[in-house]
Amino acid sequence: MSYTWTKIGGDGVNSSWGSGYEIVLSQAVLGTKLYVGLGLSSGEAEVWEYDPTGPSWTKVGGDGVNSSWNTDYERVESLAVLGTRLYAGLGADTGEAEVWEYDPGTTTWSKVGGDGVNSSWDVSYEFV
Repeated sequence: MSYTWTKIGGDGVNSSWGSGYEIVLSQAVLGTKLYVGLGLSSGEAEVWEYDPTGPSWTKVGGDGVNSSWNTDYERVESLAVLGTRLYAGLGADTGEAEVWEYDPGTTTWSKVGGDGVNSSWDVSYEFV
């Protein structure tokens, strides 16, 4: 049996992120979409959504997109799915350890952990 690999993201392929990003740190599947978390350097913490029917990529998190976190973050360390929601664990530096929830139905993000939100940990932590 022979397998063939096809590049579907990065370097602008299928309207994805450009070549300036060093790493895809996390991945998760929600419904029929693939989500990837990027980042290693300042301003790179982004979440991108892949729709295989296009095929195409759309940035759905980071840089304030869809009410998400701002450009001060380096990494999306983890992605997880619970029910119909996507969760992103951020961080790299002190004060960045946060968890954000994405609702693909409304395409909005909400911080659900970190910085004392919902009785969670304080700002002294670096990553989740």
